[in-house]
Amino acid sequence: MTTPLVNLTVPVLNEEAQSAESVGKLRTFLKNHARFMREIVIADKGSTDRTAQIAGELSGRWLEVRAAHLSLKGRRRALKRVWRESPADIFSYMDVDLSTDRVAGSPRDDSPEGHPGPTPGLRVIARKSEAAKASGVFRRAGGQRPRH
Repeated sequence: MTTPLVNLTVPVLNEEAQSAESVGKLRTFLKNHARFMREIVIADKGSTDRTAQIAGELSGRWLEVRAAHLSLKGRRRALKRVWRESPADIFSYMDVDLSTDRVAGSPRDDSPEGHPGPTPGLRVIARKSEAAKASGVFRRAGGQRPRH
């Protein structure tokens, strides 16, 4: 069984005070508890403070973290761009406040092929099939088209 690559996107806008600490907590938790390959993407949605600079510094510090900067605001816009550029098999996002201490769990017994299932605070949005990957169209985990 191949381990899936999970994309965890953290959309941010003017979050210089919180982004480094939150991404550090997320990274540490996943390093200690997750049994899947992952990439953490800090998606800056047009910040006017030091958020983009901090995201770049974190990307340079940790291999599994990368930064994406958009000049326009909007969570949907940020997620769409980041996910189109990602080689991940499963896509999710989390608010920078992390919403809860439990970020992601181990693969569930009842999930297909042992893929990690959704847990509080983490929004699993889509699995990318090879056809969807080629066309750039993403489908929700249940096979439904995402709402636009």
